Amino acid sequence: MQIRLIHGLSFVEEALGLLNLDFGEGLQVVLPWSHLENGRFTRELALLVCQIEARRLPMDEPRVDLTMQWLLRAFPPDHPVTLIWTEGLPDYKTQTLSLKLEDLAREYGSAKYFSSLYVPPLGGGRTA
Repeated sequence: MQIRLIHGLSFVEEALGLLNLDFGEGLQVVLPWSHLENGRFTRELALLVCQIEARRLPMDEPRVDLTMQWLLRAFPPDHPVTLIWTEGLPDYKTQTLSLKLEDLAREYGSAKYFSSLYVPPLGGGRTA
């Protein structure tokens, strides 16, 4: 019998490592409906938006376009963002894609597993 151990890192640790981010610079971990819809975040610190397929209930249609629209209220259309997702089973290979905020819904395409979005702070902040 072969045993496979899988480490239990959180998606935050994975994202910080992939983007080579220093947590000491400040980071807000937010959800679309809870934070973005109501503007409960600051543009002065980086954002890590988790579960970017905005849904109120699990059976709702995924709405990445809403996540993008809510961010566009605070950031310019050409603001750089980085999409982070995994390919799912069996390997959970994590991938990233840097793009403009205005292109998020179009570039996202079909559902991705465990997708998050890194949004650097406005005005001179670090980009991924």
